[in-house]
This record gives sequence, structure tokens and C-alpha cells, in this order.
Amino acid sequence: AESPSTPLPDSAQGEHPGLIRAGLATPAATELQAALTAAAGETGPRLYLVDPLGNLVLHYGAGFENAGLLKDLKKLLGLSSIG
Repeated sequence: AESPSTPLPDSAQGEHPGLIRAGLATPAATELQAALTAAAGETGPRLYLVDPLGNLVLHYGAGFENAGLLKDLKKLLGLSSIG
């Protein structure tokens, strides 16, 4: 099984130093996955956007469009105090 701290491929590491892959092989990650699935009300591959306080802000199912995600992120950052 993959370690939850497995580094990203070199191509991604070059663009985003310090990022790690969050595997679901640990009890805490399994619990988080179950909580996110329950909050989203859907199963299957998903992308979750969680704020620093642990609130599920947005979730996207498999096959989402990058342009839609970018639009949503820009809107959220524009509304936030850090954007």
C-alpha cells in the first residue's frame, strides 16, 4: 500500500514543492473519507475542497470540468479575506 506521505511525481514536485499525496491507508484517512462521503451524500471518486477549519466547502464527482473548478475557486477566493 502507498504511504500517506508518498511524494508526488517529480513533474508535480517541481511546480509545487512540498506537496504530498494523501493516501487512504491510515485509520485517520479512512475516517476522513467516510465523513466526506457522508457529507457529500455520494460515493465514488471525488475531489473535496475543505477549508482550514475542516468544513466541506465544495465537492466534485468524477469527470468534473477544470474550468468550472477554477471559476468556483476564483469566486471563493474573491469572497474570502485571503483572496
